[in-house]
This record gives sequence, C-alpha cells and structure tokens, in this order.
Amino acid sequence: MELKRNILIVLIITTSVIVVSLGVLYYFNIHVSNVHVSPSTGGKMIEEGDCIDVDYIGKFASNGTIFDTSYESIAKENGLYTQNRSYEPLKIFFDTTGEKDPPTGYNNYSSSLLPRFIKALKGLKEGETKTITIPPEEGYGLWNETLAETMGMGSIPRDSLTYAFKQINKTSFTSSFPNVTLAVNTRFDIGADQYFGFGVEGVFNATIVNITETNVTVKTTVENGSTFILPLFGFNTTVVVLNDSYYILHLDTELNHIFSIKTYHGYLHFKVIGINETSIKLALNTQSPRASFVGETLVFEIHVVNVYKTSQQD
Repeated sequence: MELKRNILIVLIITTSVIVVSLGVLYYFNIHVSNVHVSPSTGGKMIEEGDCIDVDYIGKFASNGTIFDTSYESIAKENGLYTQNRSYEPLKIFFDTTGEKDPPTGYNNYSSSLLPRFIKALKGLKEGETKTITIPPEEGYGLWNETLAETMGMGSIPRDSLTYAFKQINKTSFTSSFPNVTLAVNTRFDIGADQYFGFGVEGVFNATIVNITETNVTVKTTVENGSTFILPLFGFNTTVVVLNDSYYILHLDTELNHIFSIKTYHGYLHFKVIGINETSIKLALNTQSPRASFVGETLVFEIHVVNVYKTSQQD
C-alpha cells in the first residue's frame, strides 16, 4: 500500500511542476503545416472580426480513422455519435488578438481551444475547404522518456516491500470506514479503500489490533499468491507473503502498455517502454487530452460554410 501512496504523492508534486513549467495547455495546441486549399469559389473572404461557420473532420494520418467531426452522419457511421452533443458547424469569431468580445452565438477560439488552428482559416473564402496535416511534434507531442525521468516517473520498481501493520489517524479511519465498528478484533476489507488500500475488493483484509485517543492500528492480511490488477496503472500484481509482518507486491506488465491518470490539471499519459527484472521503464506525455493522440499525425478537413462580414460593422 506504501507503493500506491508513494506514487500518488509523486504525481501530485510532479503535476504542479507541469503547470509551472509548461503553462496552460490548450485542448488543441496546433502548429499548422502541410496545408492544401481547394480552389476559390469567389465567396466572402475571412478577415479579422468576421463570424464564420466551419465544418470539420479530424483523422489520424496513420490509418485514416476519424476521431472527431461536426457532421452527425459521419459521427454515426464511425461510432462517434453522442446523443447529447449538437452536431453543427463550429461558430467561430475570427479574432487572432483575443481582445474582442464575440457576438452572441459565436466563440473567440483564439484564446481558448484552437488558436493556431483558427489562424489557418485566415484568407479562406465562403465555400472553400482546407486540409491541414499536423505532425505529432506540432500537435499533441510524442512519448517523452526524458520528461518522465526528470519528473521522477522514469521507472517503477517491480517489487515493493510492504509492512502489514498500519497506524491510521482515528478521524481518517472513521471517515474512510464509516461502516466499520471501531473496536479491537474487528475485521474488515481494507483493500477496497482507495487510499489505505488499492481500491480492490476481496484481496486485503485487516483486523483492528489497537485503539488510542488519536490512532487506530490495524494488521492487514492477504493470501500468498493473490493476484489483482493495480487500479490506475493496469499492472498485474502478485502478492508474495514473506512472514507475519511483511509481504511483497510484485508488478508485471507488457511493453507498450499505456495508462492514463487524471489530475486536477489534466491527464498524465504513460507508456511502458522497457521491462527488466527490477523495474518498469516509462515514457510520459502531458500535452494530449487522450493517450490515443500521442505520436499521431493529425489531418483536419475543414469546410467554410458561411462567412458573416461582422468586421465591416461598427
């Protein structure tokens, strides 16, 4: 259980480092490259201060899989349809300065979701389409081994020695286990708790062995050879009981195994890039909203449906 608490403490500390060092990460932090524009249709040209309606299809360049779209029919065809979502063109107020308030019904994406992506629309005309290819280095990034090492998450030991006796603050105990009778010899499932256990039911039991004014001491018991999937990480975990006081948690996984941990500031995505007898080596990505975007070249097909010349209004 020390393993999980230690890892979570590291995650809390390193998440703060991410926020300070990387700053605010936009959902689509895109540098535009390899642009193809369809022939002009003679429509109204997009300028600063205009309101525009834009349809789009987002694909992975590696296999052509569509990951997002504003078209309802395409969403249904590709298993992306969400009933509560409104499928319609993006309502974009084109203001690259981010200093103007958008008209009702439009959003100023220059300072929120798609700043560089929105800039690529400049000069397009109503009715035109544009294809944008974005390499991972300029999109959601790659798997970063150095970043994981810098943040103290470059590797995780495969074996963790765990002490069977736990001293828990009495207030914390009653908060975490409200249905457990606070009395010596009371036996309960401690493993199901997310903090003092692993969030896994039916593996780790505990017996209260001592109670003071401030603390509750429990002894955890587990059957030798018990196995479970470690929550958050998805690692196969085997318990090796050494004696009455100590046991080892042995972790196992596969190369390229990916897991994500949600924090207050976004997601941390990890990938297993190496396994030896003593440790599991990890690479990290902090840029992407989803692990499936990491390392992918993205292709966006954009169609300008309408251009409203609000730039020419007072």
